[in-house]
Amino acid sequence: MTTLRLAPPAALMEDLPPPPLAPGDISRDQLRLALVDMGGYAARLRARLAALRQWSRASP
Repeated sequence: MTTLRLAPPAALMEDLPPPPLAPGDISRDQLRLALVDMGGYAARLRARLAALRQWSRASP
């Protein structure tokens, strides 16, 4: 019997919230920290996308 995978594992579908940004005017140091946080966030998104691609290409 063949099993069809209709949805990826729940761990791959969990929401990855972006890092919080301070409202209003921010200093250069706060901006630098925010950019570093966004870089880490982008890396997590790329890793999640790679895992989803690997899951979708795996044989059933």
